[in-house]
Amino acid sequence: MSTNQSSSKLTPYIDRFINNTLASDTENYYLFERQKEKTLSILRKESKKFGGSFILKYPRADFDKSYLPIHSLIALNYLKVIDLQEISIDKDIFSDPLHLFDQTIEAKIVLSDEVISNKQPLKPKFSFADGVLHFKNKDILISKSYTNPRKLLDIILNEPNKTWDYSEIWEEWDELENYNPLKRNRFYNAAYDVNQKVGIATDVNDFLEYTTNEVKINKKYL
Repeated sequence: MSTNQSSSKLTPYIDRFINNTLASDTENYYLFERQKEKTLSILRKESKKFGGSFILKYPRADFDKSYLPIHSLIALNYLKVIDLQEISIDKDIFSDPLHLFDQTIEAKIVLSDEVISNKQPLKPKFSFADGVLHFKNKDILISKSYTNPRKLLDIILNEPNKTWDYSEIWEEWDELENYNPLKRNRFYNAAYDVNQKVGIATDVNDFLEYTTNEVKINKKYL
């Protein structure tokens, strides 16, 4: 069976499985998050033996009755967590999705390096909204009103990995006049004020790195 078939014909059913709304009159089944964790644990063990691309073979009888491996494989493929290239099932699951509960599994699976290594996505080290910088588990008030320090952070956080020349910031500052280098001290002073506020709230005095010509987020905090 191709996974394109499973995606198109089983989507409403798999959506209910993912959202924990499948009705059951005879058995209790794990919530989807546990189904997902159990499936990925099995797949990672297989990948240690066979690499990132392998054939998964399991008879249904080998599994915990509360665990639904075929449901889980199709759902993880649907969510693009794994690449389920082919799956062989000995009954027509399209005529009755209940056949998913009692099948033997034979599936060709490809796992990404991220799934195999189980790397967790990095959480951002800071966020900024409504004039408040959340950093080092602190909510640091930069400004309730639209002052220069708040305006500066709003602009440079559009591209936090970038080194911003003051002429570029000027263009985002809604200035009607052409860039005037003699007025760039407003950006320098704004960066200084941001670091002062961050330094008072935390042990960090170099959140922004800045000169008389440019400013950027210190890469240590990205």
